[in-house]
Amino acid sequence: MEKVNGKAVKPLTVPIRYVKPGGMRIYVPKILVTGPYHAGKTTVVHALSTRAVSVQRRGTTTALDFGHLDYKGFHADLFGTIGQERFDPILEQLGGETLGVILVVDSTDPSSFPRAIEMLHKAKVYGLPIVVFANKQDLPGAIPPEKVRELMNLPEDVPVVGTVATKKINIREGVEELLKLIFKGVGGKG
Repeated sequence: MEKVNGKAVKPLTVPIRYVKPGGMRIYVPKILVTGPYHAGKTTVVHALSTRAVSVQRRGTTTALDFGHLDYKGFHADLFGTIGQERFDPILEQLGGETLGVILVVDSTDPSSFPRAIEMLHKAKVYGLPIVVFANKQDLPGAIPPEKVRELMNLPEDVPVVGTVATKKINIREGVEELLKLIFKGVGGKG
């Protein structure tokens, strides 16, 4: 703790990033929440956020979901994408400065898995920490996380977490997995 005007306050760290041209700018970590239409991305953003904003029309996101994650001292902005193909150009823009990715899939709809993989390609996020949320595990016909991994042909180092976003089940555990990957990449050890 430091003291400012006689009061104890936590020191403030401001992450910066060097860019060329232009020099230095404040860097706010960003996590991309993406996945096919109706997978549960908006619900995940809201479940993880201390504050969140969504623009919806008739229950469908029509603009980006935005939230802020404040988890055990780690702060990041959450950007939830729109799942329909006509919005794919936005994926590349958002993937550019992303620290990590939460890929949300509807575990009751394996026909949407190829679309999920396609979205990762379009966002150009391979090589970044990625965690898959196999969502809707409470519904009949939900495919278990390990079978989701197999059907999506995901490598073993990509965690697949069974979630129920509407009830916040395993949402925090999924974030823990993502943060382990992020910090492993930064510090070299998990």
